[in-house]
Amino acid sequence: MNEQSEWRKARKKPVVIEFREVRGGMETIQTREGVLEAVWKRHYIIRGVEGELYPIERGVFEQTYEILPVDEFWTCFSCLHDFKPTDFCERCGWAKCTHCFSCLCTISKAERRVAIAVWLSHAQVPPDTKKRFLEIAKRGLPHD
Repeated sequence: MNEQSEWRKARKKPVVIEFREVRGGMETIQTREGVLEAVWKRHYIIRGVEGELYPIERGVFEQTYEILPVDEFWTCFSCLHDFKPTDFCERCGWAKCTHCFSCLCTISKAERRVAIAVWLSHAQVPPDTKKRFLEIAKRGLPHD
C-alpha cells in the first residue's frame, strides 16, 4: 500500500467555540498537554467544547475558524446547545431551540426570568421587544 492511499479526507464539525485575545504580553496556559505559552498578537486563547483552554496561532485560527457576529447564536437554557434563532414560538415569541425545540413556554418561571435577563443584557433589543419580555419576566405568560 502506498502512502498516498493511506490518507483520507475529513471535514471539521461545525462546532461553536469561544476565543479571546492573550492578556498582556505573554500568558501561561494549563492545557491537557501541559503548560503552554501564548504571546500577544501571535496567538488567541481558545476554550474548546469541553471547557479546555489552549493557545492557537492566529494564522491557524484564521484558516480554521470563522468569527461569528455577536448574538448570532443563542444558548438554549434547556439543553445548553448553541443555536441560530430562526423559528419563533407563536405563544411566547421566543426563539425555539433547533436541537430540543424548547422556548419560554417549556421552561420554568425561574429559568424564564434568567433566560430573559441574560438575553437582554447581551443583545441589541428594540425598546418595544424589551418591554414585552420584561413584562413576561415579571408577570409570566398568559397560559401560566
